[in-house]
Amino acid sequence: MSRGLFCCVACHGQLTCNGFQVTCTACGRSWPIVLGIPDFRDRKSQYVQDDLEQVARLQEVFHTKSRDELVTIAVKMGSFYHDDRATDKLQAQRVHNRQAWQQRAQVMSERLVQLRSAWGRDHFGVGADIGCGSGPNLVSLAMICDQVVGIDASLSELILAKKLLNQERINNVELACAYAEALPIPSQTVDLAISMYVLEHVTSPAQSLVEANRVLKPGAKLYFAVPYRYALIPPEPHTHVWWVGWLPRRWQVPYVRFFKPGFEYNIHLFSFGEIANLALQTNAHLCFVSFGFDPRYPPLDERYQRIWRILRHNLLLLKLAGLLARKSIHAVLTRPMT
Repeated sequence: MSRGLFCCVACHGQLTCNGFQVTCTACGRSWPIVLGIPDFRDRKSQYVQDDLEQVARLQEVFHTKSRDELVTIAVKMGSFYHDDRATDKLQAQRVHNRQAWQQRAQVMSERLVQLRSAWGRDHFGVGADIGCGSGPNLVSLAMICDQVVGIDASLSELILAKKLLNQERINNVELACAYAEALPIPSQTVDLAISMYVLEHVTSPAQSLVEANRVLKPGAKLYFAVPYRYALIPPEPHTHVWWVGWLPRRWQVPYVRFFKPGFEYNIHLFSFGEIANLALQTNAHLCFVSFGFDPRYPPLDERYQRIWRILRHNLLLLKLAGLLARKSIHAVLTRPMT
């Protein structure tokens, strides 16, 4: 673990590391290290206990299995998902989606090229991926940053990310397991942060953005994306149930449960107004907002690939799809210089 990249999540004090745990020199709190990844979570929660059961299995085979094999094992154990009635076909689709990391990394790389061109900057010192998941975007960040920090609330995900980094021989990335509301990153140390489709999962989106703003240097930027609440097509991305966001929030859970019995729906879909209000609460500048629709890349879900192949050869239909398929909001927050 690189010295200075991480700090105490409670008091932001400096940490010492003995290879088995990290300890705060200020408040004395300690956290374990698993496969070189410090785990800053409260281990009393049921979510963490379930995650650690899956981590134990992944640890056993980490050095003997490929990343694709680890992905298959993780999906079959039920990692990352909130329903226990997945069919074999759905599980196979989930495995395929997670193994297609090259496409995700390519999309992020091209988006970063566009943003860097607009910002007039080619390289960054410290980058951070808040909610890095299994790591595809870390590959993109590692190419334009001297050092990268990957944060995720799931240690199972981070083990897959670590395997990916080892597989690609990327050695300028450090991983830590923590919540977006309490980042183990010192204040004003990050030059560029990304957080893709994370805010809809966290307990407090406002606190998550406050924390992201805290770790940014003055003038540094956070690029993030969230699902758009009022999307017409495609259906809600976590449940594949149509028009969930159009309902009042108190109706969304029973509506999803009707179509997906056993699915624990706790997703917060966002409107433009909510993103603007979050930016005001964060005291950061909301400097770029757009809908996420990129017709150059086929959807990972095979159910929509046939539609995409038809649309991409018809300019009129493609423009119409761009209006209808407003499925996500992409935004950039800039920390004020003072």
